[in-house]
Amino acid sequence: MEKLIQALQQYVRPETFPVAVKFSADGWLPEKARRPKASFGHRLNLCQGIAMARRMGWTVGMLPEDHACAPSLIVLGLAEKPDFVARGELVYPLYAATPEIGARTEEFTPQLPAGTVRSVVIAPLERAAFEPDVILVYGNAAQVARLVQGALYHRGGRITSHFTGRASCANELV
Repeated sequence: MEKLIQALQQYVRPETFPVAVKFSADGWLPEKARRPKASFGHRLNLCQGIAMARRMGWTVGMLPEDHACAPSLIVLGLAEKPDFVARGELVYPLYAATPEIGARTEEFTPQLPAGTVRSVVIAPLERAAFEPDVILVYGNAAQVARLVQGALYHRGGRITSHFTGRASCANELV
């Protein structure tokens, strides 16, 4: 992991901490992790937890009761997908012209199976006391281009990305 951290600093120089993310099926949280409900007195969105880790250097641990964003609970497998969500009624009318188009968006939204994750831990990569399942690196266009170049250096080709324009914080993890 140290080699990756050094390479990111040398070649990318991100403005914020790269973020390590760990999913746990048994609800594991590091002892010093800040839990939104306990630490701040209310729930937070997953994207806010990620921002705390990448901008403030905090380790954030989230159980289902710490999440304020229902779509991220579903995408991360922390909750079952209700029928009205599958029918596109959560996406319509804000993100889709009709419920049917919303249902199509739901079909393409990546999702972990319900019940497979109980907790999510987010920490700055260089301070993470765990082996991450996902590493997020935020950057400007030049920095992201450098990451893509590095990823393709030994294999060539291209990187394909998919976006739904909603629940992006959970989608990027899944």
